[in-house]
Amino acid sequence: MPDDDFDRPRRRPRSDDDDDRPRQRPDDDDDRWDDRPRRPQTNGVATAALVLGVLSLCGAVTAVPAIICGGIGLSRANSRGGSGMGMAIAGLILGVFGLIAVPIMIGLLLPAVQKVRDAAARAKSSNNLKQIALGVHSYHDANNHLPTPYVQPPGDRPAPADPTKRLSWRVSVLPYIEEGSLYNAMKLGEAWDGPTNGPLTQRTVMAFSDPGRLPTQPNNQTPYRAFVGGGALFDEDKPAKKIFEIPDGTSNTILMVEAAQTVPWAQYNELPFDPNGPLPPFGAPQRDTFLVGMADGSVRTVKKSVSPQVLKGAITANGGERLPLDW
Repeated sequence: MPDDDFDRPRRRPRSDDDDDRPRQRPDDDDDRWDDRPRRPQTNGVATAALVLGVLSLCGAVTAVPAIICGGIGLSRANSRGGSGMGMAIAGLILGVFGLIAVPIMIGLLLPAVQKVRDAAARAKSSNNLKQIALGVHSYHDANNHLPTPYVQPPGDRPAPADPTKRLSWRVSVLPYIEEGSLYNAMKLGEAWDGPTNGPLTQRTVMAFSDPGRLPTQPNNQTPYRAFVGGGALFDEDKPAKKIFEIPDGTSNTILMVEAAQTVPWAQYNELPFDPNGPLPPFGAPQRDTFLVGMADGSVRTVKKSVSPQVLKGAITANGGERLPLDW
C-alpha cells in the first residue's frame, strides 16, 4: 500500500445516529410529539343563549329560545370540560328574567302611554273646537248672525227634502277655517253625498277631524256636533241667533260638543235636544271627561258625571239657569 494512503483520513461509515437533519415524523405520531397548548372547544349554543338572553331584555320573544339554548349549552359544557358554561348560565338567567320581567314592565308602561296619548288627543280636540268657534264668530261678523243648523241654498232653491241629505252648518264655516276652496267647489243645493259633493265631502278637514279616530274608521268623520231645538242655540224653526242676543250669556251657553258618535262632517246630523229627555253620550269611551265649545269661543272640560240638569242648563240659550263655577 502506498505511503500516501496512510496519510489520508479515513471516513467512518455513516449512520442515522450521526445525521442531525430534522427527521419527518410519522402522521400517526402528531399528538405524541405536539406539546403546544390546545385551544378549548367552542360552545356555539352557549354563545347563542347569551345573545338571545340579552335580546330578551328588549322583547320577550327571544326569551324562550334563550332558555332552550341555555339548557343545551349547559349540557354540552358539562361534557366538554366546562367550555361555555358561563355564557350558557348567563343566557339562561337573562332568558328567564326577560320572560318574566318584560311583560310586567310592559303592563306597567301601557297605562302611562295611554294617558300620554289621551292627553295629546284631548289637546288636539281642544284646538279643533277653538278653531271652529273662531270660524263661527268670523261667520257671524260677516253675516250678522250665527250659521243656520243646515245650509240654506242661495236664492229660492230649497234644501234637500230628506234632512239627512242636507249640508251641515259646518259647511258654512269652511271659508272661515281656511277651507274656502273646498266650500267654493261644493253645490249648496245638492245632497252632501251627491254626485258633486260626495267626492268632496270624503276629504279630511283637519279642524273637524277626530283625534281619537281609529285607522279603520273613515277619515271624513267628526265628533263636533251641535244641539238643535228645545231652546238650544240652533233651532230649525227659528231665525238664526245673533251673538249678543243670547240671554244666558255666551260664556254660559254651549255652541257645540264633543259627541261620542261621529258623523260625516258635511252631513246635517246634529243632536236633537229635549229639556225633558235623556242626553246622548259624550266623549271618547275610554275617557271620563269630554270637551264642549262655548259660544264665547272658550273650551271647557266637563266630567261625564256632571249633573244632567246642569248640562241642560248650559245647552239652553234662554233658560236663565245659574250654572255652578266648577261644572
